[in-house]
Amino acid sequence: IPYIVKQYDFLPERVYEVMWEPVIPWGWYGTPEEIAKTHEIAQKVIRKYDPQGRVAGPTLSGLNDVEYYETLLKAGVGDTMDVISFHP
Repeated sequence: IPYIVKQYDFLPERVYEVMWEPVIPWGWYGTPEEIAKTHEIAQKVIRKYDPQGRVAGPTLSGLNDVEYYETLLKAGVGDTMDVISFHP
């Protein structure tokens, strides 16, 4: 089940933020590949029930986590996201 559903007035579709700070080891106790698998499963469910819905993630701290974003993208997270989300 997606963590947050946000309807932005300027977008025709809903944005589903699947995870919030999946930072190993304090925000996630698995591997980057498991994070990618979680996004893959969430994307399939979202597409089934809301074909216009968009998958966002992984919501890290922007420039502080550039290397970790790269790790997650190499693990496959980018294949199942429509929007990269981060917070300052």
